[in-house]
Amino acid sequence: MTPVRSDLPWVRPSQFMDARARCWVIADTHWGHRRLREVLAPGIRPPHVDALMVERWWATVGLDEPVLHLGDVFLGDLTAADVPARFPTLPGRVFLLPGNHDGLDKLAALAAIGWCMVEPFAVEHQGWTVRFSHQPLEDLAEGELNVHGHIHQNPAPSPKHFNASVEQIDYRPVSLSRVLDDRVAVNGGPRVWGETRSAPGGRRARTR
Repeated sequence: MTPVRSDLPWVRPSQFMDARARCWVIADTHWGHRRLREVLAPGIRPPHVDALMVERWWATVGLDEPVLHLGDVFLGDLTAADVPARFPTLPGRVFLLPGNHDGLDKLAALAAIGWCMVEPFAVEHQGWTVRFSHQPLEDLAEGELNVHGHIHQNPAPSPKHFNASVEQIDYRPVSLSRVLDDRVAVNGGPRVWGETRSAPGGRRARTR
């Protein structure tokens, strides 16, 4: 039976953003994607990257802590049918913002092991509007920041962006509150309502 999008466990971001001080973020794990490691970006990921990401996830995330995954969970040698037997057991409560490689069959398989899904969303943090997406967003408005994945080892498009791809974060989830505080600091600190500030605009980086 073909999975139906409306049957998946879509949730509101408040389920994990209300606990952002304990929340972790990660993107582009690409478990099972041997072609990425050997052909598309040779020499970037270590040969044992799949096991390394599992080990570092376990070393970082508490059993009941929320994790925001910004898309592209697995592909290549791992398929949706492999999830029950071969997908790694991971601590935490995972909320997935689907990426371009996360089809409905994969989402349904991940939902069956307890993952929840979330649409792209935005929250306020220290007066800034932080937008979460899989791909980096173009032309961010005044007062906006963007946490994203998708571009792997390529640098974030601007200081207003944070690239959460595993290649950028040592193959382990990173503290979401620290990411947000860092982007706020880099861009001039907390904003006061009605304040205007000149900041670099966003542009789409080269994508894979």
